[in-house]
Amino acid sequence: MLDPETLEEGLQRAVGLVRRTSKLFVEWMNFYSAHENQLPSDDQERCMRAGGDAQIHYLQSRWRVLPDEALWIRVPRIPECATWNLQISNYWMESLDYRYLKIHVNKHTAHYEPDGSVRVVLAHRDPGPRFPNWLSTAGHEEGGIARSKLAIVIHERHFNRHDYLIWSAYGTLQPIYVLRAYGVPIVSIYGRPAVK
Repeated sequence: MLDPETLEEGLQRAVGLVRRTSKLFVEWMNFYSAHENQLPSDDQERCMRAGGDAQIHYLQSRWRVLPDEALWIRVPRIPECATWNLQISNYWMESLDYRYLKIHVNKHTAHYEPDGSVRVVLAHRDPGPRFPNWLSTAGHEEGGIARSKLAIVIHERHFNRHDYLIWSAYGTLQPIYVLRAYGVPIVSIYGRPAVK
């Protein structure tokens, strides 16, 4: 049986996690705004401290594209590697809806130019077949290029589809923490499993 003090303590921990996580993403977006709409190499040590994979070299930034604009991303040379990807996310670095929208391109889906470079266009509307590496903004005017590490689900009927999206994106049905009241889940927190 869950007593009021335990419930309050659990809710306070959940609130603290949400505050720290949202503060971290705001700090990152502020940091990335110094090179908005560019894609420089990120501080790899900072990426590792945030849970990054040491076998991945991260390039991260912030993007901003108004409805009548497009952002061109040209990668002149991609080093030989097992795989690479470019993913567009929202301001909170959450993956956009990849099930229905083209929000990422990778080594196997990209169209390469004759010189081996890759040109990607980020825009609100598909610019047509001349631009096969088009990525959708999914209606957002700004966001980041990264991967979220935590997902928080509040168990209310209108959040049901979020469970499925998180299970699909994170590859797990198992939350790392569940806050319950009288045995009923109220809040679940999922952690993205480490890449092996």
